[in-house]
Amino acid sequence: MGVFSSYFNKIRNLADYDKVDEMFGFVGYESDYYIMEGGGMAVMFCCQPTPGCNEELKNSLDAIFKKDYPADTTIQAQLVAIPDISYFINQYETTRGNRLMGNDNELTTSMAESLAQDLESKVHKDMHNGARLRNFEFWFTVRVPTAELLANDREEKRFRTLILDIEESLKGVGFAPNKLAPNNLLWRLQMLMNTSKDAIWRNSNVKPNACKTFSEQIIEDGNTVHFTPNGIITGKPKEVESDGQVKFETDNQTHIKIMSLSSLPDEIYYGQMFDLVGDWMSGGVAHGDPFMISTLIHYPEQGKAKSDIANGRKWLIGQAKGKILEWFQGLADQKRDYDQLWTEIDQRGAKIAHSGTHVIIFSGSAERSERSLAKMKRYFETKRITFTPESVLTGPLFLQNIPCMMDKGYSNYRRHSTYSSEALVFLTPHMSNWKGNTNLPIVPLSTRNGQIFFWDLFKTDGGYNFLLSAATGSGKSVLVNYIVNCYLNSGVKPGGSLLRKPHQKLYELPEFDDGAQVFILDSGRSYQNLAEMFTDSQFISFDNNFKYSLNPFPSIHQWTGDIGQGPMILTMFKAMAAPKHGVTEVQRAEMMTMLTDMWNELGQKSTVTIFVERCLQHPEEYMRQIGKQLMIFAEGGVYGHLFSDKRPAIDFDGRLVVVELEELQNDLHLQLVVILGVINQIQHKIFQGGTARKSLFLLEEAWQWMAGDKDGDKGALIEFVGEFLQAAFRKFRKVRASGGVITQNLMDATGNAVGQAILANTDWKLFLGQDPSSVDKIKNTQSFTASDAQFEQMKTVHTKKGSYSEIMIFHKQMSEICRLELEPETLMIFSTDADDRELMKKYRARGNGVKEAARLSVLEKHKI
Repeated sequence: MGVFSSYFNKIRNLADYDKVDEMFGFVGYESDYYIMEGGGMAVMFCCQPTPGCNEELKNSLDAIFKKDYPADTTIQAQLVAIPDISYFINQYETTRGNRLMGNDNELTTSMAESLAQDLESKVHKDMHNGARLRNFEFWFTVRVPTAELLANDREEKRFRTLILDIEESLKGVGFAPNKLAPNNLLWRLQMLMNTSKDAIWRNSNVKPNACKTFSEQIIEDGNTVHFTPNGIITGKPKEVESDGQVKFETDNQTHIKIMSLSSLPDEIYYGQMFDLVGDWMSGGVAHGDPFMISTLIHYPEQGKAKSDIANGRKWLIGQAKGKILEWFQGLADQKRDYDQLWTEIDQRGAKIAHSGTHVIIFSGSAERSERSLAKMKRYFETKRITFTPESVLTGPLFLQNIPCMMDKGYSNYRRHSTYSSEALVFLTPHMSNWKGNTNLPIVPLSTRNGQIFFWDLFKTDGGYNFLLSAATGSGKSVLVNYIVNCYLNSGVKPGGSLLRKPHQKLYELPEFDDGAQVFILDSGRSYQNLAEMFTDSQFISFDNNFKYSLNPFPSIHQWTGDIGQGPMILTMFKAMAAPKHGVTEVQRAEMMTMLTDMWNELGQKSTVTIFVERCLQHPEEYMRQIGKQLMIFAEGGVYGHLFSDKRPAIDFDGRLVVVELEELQNDLHLQLVVILGVINQIQHKIFQGGTARKSLFLLEEAWQWMAGDKDGDKGALIEFVGEFLQAAFRKFRKVRASGGVITQNLMDATGNAVGQAILANTDWKLFLGQDPSSVDKIKNTQSFTASDAQFEQMKTVHTKKGSYSEIMIFHKQMSEICRLELEPETLMIFSTDADDRELMKKYRARGNGVKEAARLSVLEKHKI
């Protein structure tokens, strides 16, 4: 019992609330390391978890664990689910505010603010799979003992060399280690001790008190720590009952429970520790409360430890033979383990370490604490990993898990096993989800395990274009509506704010007016609600009220060169003249010559009718034939009114422009020509705008242009669309523009050369729910490069109607399954469900705006 006496004495003294700080062992801070009680130098690195593992990572960690450490050196490797996303919200806000000046500025700012509030609320409430929004950090702490309280020159020099070597090793494999100074470490320790919503560490205006010691500030003023038989409670005491039990204020209490690893599968693979974080493969189980997965490592004096192992092995060799093996079958397994351990330390130079793994859960109430512990324990058992809840040793073990506070006393608690350093990498919890590709977030999402994920199409060294594939009912329209809204209310220039804090209310923001401009070609009115929500948007449909001209020439400013539109106009005219079988090479060349001559002569006054007349007057029959085939688009032709110079061109000045093609569904030829004409004019508008803002061009229902045989009836149409899209998409990056192709089936991208080209030339690929057989076909045809694990994950992507949709985002070698969970009113606005649409129509018809109609629709829907 003597080994626990110092801890139990501290626990007993906690009845005196003024002495709470005495259980922490921080003595001081010297330049870049902490001086610890009892003699010791400690450094804590706050790292980014790795979104996966590979051989390079394994080798780097193995090299760290294999170093020659002084006897009784300790290492804490900890994955921590931080219940705070304030940094991400601050970064989110810096691209918001005054981004869409004019009639819609207040609306877009309001929607950006609503999203920020929704994200913040999910830190404190469970999402649909039990996860809460959070940020994962990987903490790597090294503590080396010293002979006295203060290190001598030799000890300090050796320690600095060791830490520098470890830091460089962590940097080399992407951990981005940040050596924590006192202010940053204090913030994290305060977070461990108080996870409540109103904890003082959540207030960015509160700074450390220079008049108090580091240890005195870990526990918030007025709060204390109370040890119970089964855990720890921190918070603000309300009263002490007659039996000595402390009652805490409801909104200021954190219940801490610890489980210790007691068994693993017979064989584990590198990366298996990621399973502890949550069910990343299917998303069915996630942990809600803040938690820490902590692997503690103690390096004993190597000579004695090796001698002890040699003696134990010698005894086993003598016993594990003959009849005794029949009576004690476990001896053979023990001998095998000792033989492997001996080979690693004797022949491969591995070090001997005592290591144990613990899971620490931080909950807001006693009831939730019990439930979270039971849920996590049960989940771990499904992975054949057993954790045992702690009781009386919760206090001492918790102190050992606080960064920098682990010492050689840990080995006395018998919660460890003896390993060679080669095994430690398998027990290191350094993996979590990909956090996204930007620190200036535009499109916020969350992963299955609750990691906040910030994404921006434009934050890449490659192209900005994307392919989105989603089966019917998987949430495609909701996702695209959401992406569009996020780009409309965000800008290019940093320095903005949503002015949500009281002291910001009198601030004046610059009028950035750099929110994106978005163009959508749709068939099915999926974006009508979104367009009608904005005053300055344009919703263009080809019904009886269409009063514009699609004559392409007025929108042309440059015919040749890198951004010249001449080749695209040629493609459009080829599609108009010969939609099924195309034109001959001779016809194509002559058409280009004639179009160029007309442009040089008439410029923007050129028309389809003039070109038709010139073709009909051509001396060669093959060009007169082209003229005849184009007559339906000239004045007097059945489609002539759509290309007349007597009507104004579409100006495409709205920041959100939706072109609805539903009325053209029965005329594939006209639909194609309209698409080509509109793409041409939109491309001109995008190039005219330059790089002052981001631009998005989205082609919905693209499956009809990506599927089909090149020799079939649609062959030439498909070829025309392919030429047009590839020509436009290649130029988009130069003007900060992204082209998005949206289709229903993953197989659409392999049906012909157009789909294959789009699949090959879009850096971003987004997949919602897919038919598993389609995933297998894509894998077998090798049309898309991904690992076997990624293909299997793709099959698990799903949508729960009315709750969330999942998206698997691919970018080069990276991938992540994210979830989109929206508040009910926003989901109602974006929904294409027939019942939701009827509700919205009903309340819109009564004169309500889109947001109010959505609120009323949600109320009625929940009553049904």
